[in-house]
Amino acid sequence: MPDYILPCVDYDKYIEYTRKTLDNRFLLKDSDMKTQGTRADELQVLADSGDVESQYKYAIILETGDGAIRNTKEAMKYYKMA
Repeated sequence: MPDYILPCVDYDKYIEYTRKTLDNRFLLKDSDMKTQGTRADELQVLADSGDVESQYKYAIILETGDGAIRNTKEAMKYYKMA
């Protein structure tokens, strides 16, 4: 880095500190990501166990994105199961 910007800053330490801060405090891990609400979780369990009404309701949730991240491919799977 050019000295005329901030001559007394150790940029290597700054970059290391920034990476640690982002990794530890701000970035979500894959395991922290929630893609659907509690009701959708419950319906998915019932749908996967063979409950036809739950399969249909869960497909609607997946198709519309109301209660879960919209996923039309997965919705079609549950519609076919129902």
